[in-house]
Amino acid sequence: MKKFFELVEKEIESAKKKHPKFCDKMLPPLLSFEHLEKAIKKQNSKGPYIGYHILTEEIFEAMNAYENEEFDHCVQELAQVCAVAFRMVEQIRKESRAKCRKKE
Repeated sequence: MKKFFELVEKEIESAKKKHPKFCDKMLPPLLSFEHLEKAIKKQNSKGPYIGYHILTEEIFEAMNAYENEEFDHCVQELAQVCAVAFRMVEQIRKESRAKCRKKE
């Protein structure tokens, strides 16, 4: 994970240089994340469990909290977005190692 943290740090610095202004707004106008969050939660409750769907659910939860001005909750959800992303990296590494073993 240390190498991944270093990669993330490098990407953040690169992004800051490339795009000093991060964004104009956090959400597009007239888009409600509450509906999207409910739909993806329903899908994620029954499986199959897909990394992309889990990540999307966490993003929707964060944006719904932001939309409702629940800023502390939004930050907590964004931490969960990061946690899911790290688990996705672990899964990719696991799959990569398995594929390398099959080639041997």
